[in-house]
Amino acid sequence: MRIISTRSVCKINLGLEILQRREDGYHDLNTVFQHICVGDDITITVSPSGSRTTVSCDALPSLDEQSNLVFKACERLREAADFVESVHIDLEKRVPAGAGLGGGSGDAAAVLRVLSATLGHSVSKEKIVAIASSLGADIPQFLGHPTQVA
Repeated sequence: MRIISTRSVCKINLGLEILQRREDGYHDLNTVFQHICVGDDITITVSPSGSRTTVSCDALPSLDEQSNLVFKACERLREAADFVESVHIDLEKRVPAGAGLGGGSGDAAAVLRVLSATLGHSVSKEKIVAIASSLGADIPQFLGHPTQVA
């Protein structure tokens, strides 16, 4: 069994211009993202028995795993890397939900980054960014430079 601890980061928008609405319902933006050193504590336990993903969260005792970004990130990485270990992810929330800081997105990116590096399965950075993009528009920016124009 392996236990990995990490802390995610959040982001703030340094200026935000909302542009036209797209056909998919999202809006184009013009902004600068800046990571800030505030985030959630994440403990990942990897066990060789089984091939199940579970998520718990102190702030959400009745967490719906299937809709959680961290769960989805782990499952998509599981498919891409073809790993069979069981993974339990425990989130200790420090970032308020809905605060516009990207707490859940930062958590998902941290799980992708840490699990891909820890499990030793070869998944390219491009594939990890593609997984992040499939989960949410702001998740890939948490995998890159701490200051980004978007």
